[in-house]
Amino acid sequence: RVDDARYAQQAQADAQQLGDLFEYKLKEPVTIRKNQSAPVPILNSEVDAEKVSLWNAASGSARALRAIWLTNATGSTLDGGSFSIVEGEAFAGEGLMDPLKAGERRLLSYAMDLALTIDAKSESVPSVLTSVKISRGVVIQQTEERLRSTYAARNEDTEPRALVIEHPIRSGWTLGGTIKPAESTPGWNRFRVTIAPKTTVTFAVEETRPVQSLLQVSSVTDDQMTVLVRQRVLSPAHEAALREVLSRK
Repeated sequence: RVDDARYAQQAQADAQQLGDLFEYKLKEPVTIRKNQSAPVPILNSEVDAEKVSLWNAASGSARALRAIWLTNATGSTLDGGSFSIVEGEAFAGEGLMDPLKAGERRLLSYAMDLALTIDAKSESVPSVLTSVKISRGVVIQQTEERLRSTYAARNEDTEPRALVIEHPIRSGWTLGGTIKPAESTPGWNRFRVTIAPKTTVTFAVEETRPVQSLLQVSSVTDDQMTVLVRQRVLSPAHEAALREVLSRK
C-alpha cells in the first residue's frame, strides 16, 4: 500500500539552512558500486495540504485546475522539482514546484478539473462624481471609476468543490464590495468559494479608482452645471458662485 511504503521509508539525511541556500546531510554513508544507483530518502515528514480547484483570470481557459494548497510544515526547505499526487492509491496527477521554504504556503496545480467550468466577464460601471472643489478659478472634480468582474462557476461533479479564483491586482484600483480575498500575492487576489454538486455559483468582484479632472470656472457650461447640481456634490456657496459666473457669461 502507498501509506505503508511511505511510512516504511525513513529519512536518511538531516536538513540544514544556509542563508538562502540549504543542504541535506546524510546520516550514514551510502556506498554506490560501479554502474549502479541507489535512491536515498532524504526527507520524510508530514505537510499540511488542502485539495482545491484553481482558476486564473489570465489562463484563457474555461476549465479549472485541480490543485493543493500546500503549507511546508516540515521545518526544512523543500527542494524544487516534480511532484506526484496519489488519491485512493491511484495516480491523480503531477506538476512542478519551485523550492518551498519552511512555513511557506503555496498553490500547486497538478491536473485538469473536468467537472468545473468558469465563465468570466468584466464591465465598466458608470462613474460617480464624489466631490467638487473650487480654488483660484479652477473647478477640481473628483470622480470614482468603477469596474465589475463577474464569475460564474459550474460544478458538474457529485461532490462539492472548493474553488480558488485568482483575480489580477490592477495598479491604482481598490477592491470594493463585500467579497474579500482569502489571500493576496503581489500580482493576484485569491477569492475562495464553495460550490455544491450540480449547481452554479455567481459572484462579482468590484473595483474603484479615483480620477481627478480640472475645469476653468470661466468655461463652465449650462449642461455641466446641471450635472453638478443633479449629483449633489456642490455646496450651496459653490453652487451660488457658479451660477453667478453663468449669469455674467
